[in-house]
Amino acid sequence: MDRWVYTPQGVRKLIRLDKNFPQPVTEINKGKTPVWLISDIEDYERKRPWLWDDEAKRRRIVHAFMRSMGGPS
Repeated sequence: MDRWVYTPQGVRKLIRLDKNFPQPVTEINKGKTPVWLISDIEDYERKRPWLWDDEAKRRRIVHAFMRSMGGPS
Protein backbone atom coordinates (compact mmCIF):
# COMPACT_ATOMS: atom_id res chain seq x y z
CA MET A 1 0.00 0.00 0.00
CA ASP A 2 2.79 2.40 -0.91
CA ARG A 3 0.45 4.70 -2.77
CA TRP A 4 -1.25 6.02 0.39
CA VAL A 5 -0.13 6.68 3.96
CA TYR A 6 -2.37 3.89 5.23
CA THR A 7 -1.66 0.36 6.36
CA PRO A 8 -3.23 -2.47 4.37
CA GLN A 9 -5.75 -2.85 7.20
CA GLY A 10 -6.54 0.87 7.00
CA VAL A 11 -7.16 0.64 3.27
CA ARG A 12 -9.49 -2.35 3.74
CA LYS A 13 -11.39 -0.40 6.41
CA LEU A 14 -11.66 2.62 4.09
CA ILE A 15 -13.00 0.45 1.27
CA ARG A 16 -15.55 -1.12 3.61
CA LEU A 17 -16.76 2.05 5.36
CA ASP A 18 -16.52 4.89 2.81
CA LYS A 19 -19.68 4.87 0.71
CA ASN A 20 -17.90 7.11 -1.82
CA PHE A 21 -15.11 4.62 -2.47
CA PRO A 22 -15.27 3.52 -6.12
CA GLN A 23 -16.85 0.20 -6.91
CA PRO A 24 -14.51 -2.44 -8.32
CA VAL A 25 -14.97 -3.15 -12.01
CA THR A 26 -14.30 -6.87 -11.59
CA GLU A 27 -12.88 -9.46 -9.24
CA ILE A 28 -10.12 -12.00 -9.75
CA ASN A 29 -8.78 -14.91 -7.72
CA LYS A 30 -12.19 -16.60 -7.56
CA GLY A 31 -13.86 -13.40 -6.35
CA LYS A 32 -11.38 -12.73 -3.53
CA THR A 33 -9.50 -9.82 -5.10
CA PRO A 34 -11.37 -6.72 -6.30
CA VAL A 35 -9.96 -4.72 -9.21
CA TRP A 36 -10.56 -0.98 -9.75
CA LEU A 37 -9.97 1.34 -12.68
CA ILE A 38 -6.96 3.54 -11.99
CA SER A 39 -8.94 6.56 -13.20
CA ASP A 40 -11.59 5.90 -10.52
CA ILE A 41 -8.92 5.63 -7.82
CA GLU A 42 -7.14 8.79 -9.02
CA ASP A 43 -10.42 10.72 -8.99
CA TYR A 44 -11.19 9.46 -5.48
CA GLU A 45 -7.77 10.35 -4.07
CA ARG A 46 -7.64 13.75 -5.79
CA LYS A 47 -10.44 14.88 -3.47
CA ARG A 48 -8.78 13.36 -0.37
CA PRO A 49 -5.20 14.61 0.14
CA TRP A 50 -4.97 12.87 3.53
CA LEU A 51 -4.69 9.56 1.68
CA TRP A 52 -1.24 10.34 0.33
CA ASP A 53 0.01 13.27 2.44
CA ASP A 54 1.17 12.47 5.99
CA GLU A 55 0.74 16.05 7.19
CA ALA A 56 -2.79 16.32 5.78
CA LYS A 57 -3.62 12.99 7.47
CA ARG A 58 -2.25 14.27 10.80
CA ARG A 59 -4.26 17.52 10.56
CA ARG A 60 -7.41 15.54 9.77
CA ILE A 61 -6.90 13.30 12.82
CA VAL A 62 -6.22 16.27 15.12
CA HIS A 63 -9.26 18.12 13.75
CA ALA A 64 -11.51 15.10 14.34
CA PHE A 65 -10.14 14.70 17.86
CA MET A 66 -10.71 18.38 18.68
CA ARG A 67 -14.28 18.20 17.38
CA SER A 68 -14.93 15.09 19.49
CA MET A 69 -13.72 16.98 22.56
CA GLY A 70 -16.04 19.91 21.83
CA GLY A 71 -13.25 22.15 20.63
CA PRO A 72 -13.23 24.45 17.60
CA SER A 73 -13.85 22.74 14.30
